[in-house]
Amino acid sequence: MDGLLLGPRSVSVYLRLSLLIKYQTHNAINTANSTATRNNTRMIDNGGLTD
Repeated sequence: MDGLLLGPRSVSVYLRLSLLIKYQTHNAINTANSTATRNNTRMIDNGGLTD
């Protein structure tokens, strides 16, 4: 009986954790991208990037 009760719960906990990890990773990537974009814009404003 314990196995049956534990099964679905542990699956839902696993899904919740994996979703949380995906969400955190997504946030980290977005933060890195926006920081890089701001830095590039700043360099262009300062005339630092040339073709």
